[in-house]
Amino acid sequence: MFDWSKLPRKWVSRLKNTTIQERNSPWGLKDCGGGGDCLFHCVSEALNDKFGMTTNYKTIRKICASGINESNFDFILTTYKLEKENNEFHGHWDPNTIKTIKDLQNIIKTPGNTYWGDNISISLMENVLKMHFLVFQTIDTKYGYQISPYLMGTEYKYSNFILIHNRTNIHFQLIGLVYKRKMNVIHSIENLPQHIKTMFNIPDMD
Repeated sequence: MFDWSKLPRKWVSRLKNTTIQERNSPWGLKDCGGGGDCLFHCVSEALNDKFGMTTNYKTIRKICASGINESNFDFILTTYKLEKENNEFHGHWDPNTIKTIKDLQNIIKTPGNTYWGDNISISLMENVLKMHFLVFQTIDTKYGYQISPYLMGTEYKYSNFILIHNRTNIHFQLIGLVYKRKMNVIHSIENLPQHIKTMFNIPDMD
């Protein structure tokens, strides 16, 4: 649906330290959709491209919601309530109305701007899909923009990685990397450039 474009210039410059030698930057950025579903569109695009699946953003929302269980429900709900109190909350739903796991799962499964994908969504999908998300963060300011890897404190235990670009905490885009003459969107630990492993504190896996 959407074509590949370049990463923000500062990211292109920072990622030049990879060991992949190309005349042009081997990194690409794909806007997979929006309307509150951008993160889930990105994951759907990556899974379909890598594994020949036929998922869509609704399928990915269901996958995300399935990660809610008795052991994490209270923590997740409390986090959202605190975000609401501190005016850091995104989406058009009220965590104070949620009473059960099913309530929260139904919110996550609702398409559109009701529930926006966020760091909690990413953690849930990591555990269900058994792959890690590496978030390249770009924050717009009145003086331009700043970039940084978003370190989620993840314990790396899976061998596949999806790379995601987050613009100012409101929009996710899929990052691709060319190797073997193909744009790749899910990366094995073996194919992930060492510079990226260092940036995200990813240890070598046995």
